Amino acid sequence: MGHGTALFKKWSRWLDRIEEDQLQDLLINRHIFKQLQECTAPHVGTSQGAELSHWMVQNYIAFASTAIRRMIERPKRSWRSVSLRILLEDMAANEAVLTRQRSRSLYKNLDVLPFADRDFNTITRNEKTRHLSAGRIRRDIKDIERACAPIERLVNKVVAHTEEDRRKIGQMKHGQIDWAVDLLGATFRRYSLLVKGRVCNPLVPFDEFDVRADLNRIWP
Repeated sequence: MGHGTALFKKWSRWLDRIEEDQLQDLLINRHIFKQLQECTAPHVGTSQGAELSHWMVQNYIAFASTAIRRMIERPKRSWRSVSLRILLEDMAANEAVLTRQRSRSLYKNLDVLPFADRDFNTITRNEKTRHLSAGRIRRDIKDIERACAPIERLVNKVVAHTEEDRRKIGQMKHGQIDWAVDLLGATFRRYSLLVKGRVCNPLVPFDEFDVRADLNRIWP
């Protein structure tokens, strides 16, 4: 087995773990949380299930922020972990194998070669490049860092620890978790397409996770 083949097998395995152990649960929990918001919206300002709603919101924020933190975990020498960030760092260190030619080889039917180039252009954001550069990957990492920084701070200062100086905690902007989840999902799709030549869309069959009937018993 060649070096490049071994790398892509490893990355494909990591992508499966990231999708199954991290991203899917994050997307499912956000989907259910959106249903909670929908069902409780008419009751805002009332005492109807107020304590339960507050508890559910707290739990969602703690779960989602921790799940996001898990996906952006940095490489560590002390133990072997898998995260989207670790995947991207490893790919950046092996940019030589991330070629347009290899991407084309995933599309075995000659009739779909134009789609191979289209997808590679989408991944690299460059119609002329012959490989995905480490610089492009590191820009994706920086984008993730910026989007997730307030959430990582929330986990480190509030969820996992109690910060003595509350001024260091900062404020979470409205929609910050959604923004981070959307970016992580989009980044995962791009790199899954690069490694595997395909990506499930949607990543989660959301129709299987409809809890509004149960929520409406509390918030009719």
